[in-house]
Amino acid sequence: MTNLLIVQPRLTTYRLPFFEGLIAELAKDDIACRVASPPAGGVAAARGDSDHNPPWHTFTQGGTLRIRGRTISYLGSGPAQRSADAVIVAMLGSSYDTYRAILTGKFRGIPVGLWGHIKSYTSESHPLDALVERWQLMNASRVFAYTPGGAAEAIRLGVRPHAVTTVMNSVDTATLCTAASAVDPAVVDAFVERHSLDRCRTAAYFGGLDQAKRIDFLAESLAELAQLDPRFKLIVGGRGASIELLRPAIDRGQVIHMGYVGSSEKALVSKVASTLAMPGRIGLIAVEALALGLPVITTKWKYHSAEIEYLQEGVSMFSSDDDPRSYAHKLLASTERFAERPAPARAHPTMDQMIGNFAAGVRAMLV
Repeated sequence: MTNLLIVQPRLTTYRLPFFEGLIAELAKDDIACRVASPPAGGVAAARGDSDHNPPWHTFTQGGTLRIRGRTISYLGSGPAQRSADAVIVAMLGSSYDTYRAILTGKFRGIPVGLWGHIKSYTSESHPLDALVERWQLMNASRVFAYTPGGAAEAIRLGVRPHAVTTVMNSVDTATLCTAASAVDPAVVDAFVERHSLDRCRTAAYFGGLDQAKRIDFLAESLAELAQLDPRFKLIVGGRGASIELLRPAIDRGQVIHMGYVGSSEKALVSKVASTLAMPGRIGLIAVEALALGLPVITTKWKYHSAEIEYLQEGVSMFSSDDDPRSYAHKLLASTERFAERPAPARAHPTMDQMIGNFAAGVRAMLV
């Protein structure tokens, strides 16, 4: 039996199906996989992503360290790493646990993998971070990149192609698609009537309500939309610290806030809304948008996550200039357009594919 440890900054709800499937798949090859992470906090806690502790999970005690003006994250996975035969950690220049895994892995002679975006998508890369992250890449046994762009970046930086796995990061869309096919038209009609919706002027937003999603920008755009067409409404599914920024739009009846939404709620909303508003960071919502056939309306902002690679401009994604007024016009026009001619569901990376890709990478790392 080979003991594999995967270290995570937190165990989120959307990752549970992935880890459960991966653990079952690896068990076929006598690989026992465990996940270690500290309790949820900060943005994750504000989003309502509660702490999960399934049998295959170990809670750690994390924190931060300040070293010469730099903040180093400490996940506290050291004790769990000591009993592992192989470790997979995040590629992150500010992660103590990543350095520990690589250095002790060399000392113990065990493989250590890196998992993550690999390429800097969501912010400008600090020169020091870029330097140390390249060191991490060159000293890892295997690289698990979320998307093809990240895999290409690893190879560009010098990682051997056969040591790179493209994971194709995803979420559980099987449950979502099943829910979408089971939505009762009578329930849809009742929802429309209850909220006084005009189907030609209804969009949706799914995701956390926090700074990365640019809720302040969304609030400004909604104020513009209130002047352009008072009949336009946005159904918001999500929680987070930035909810108060949407309070004026909620108070004027422009925003319907549903709180946390699961597959059944998203499926229902997808039958009413014709577009998905996402002016801030596009991440795994890209997968759900493709599965539900909701075109993503965004802006020419450059800090989206890796999963934006799954979307095609002019087909599944439509971008405005990066100012609230331009975005308001684009969102209104696109919503009216796709209400009249709904977009189809499109091919997307599935959870089964992600599990298969990751498991193949683990097997290759352990050879």
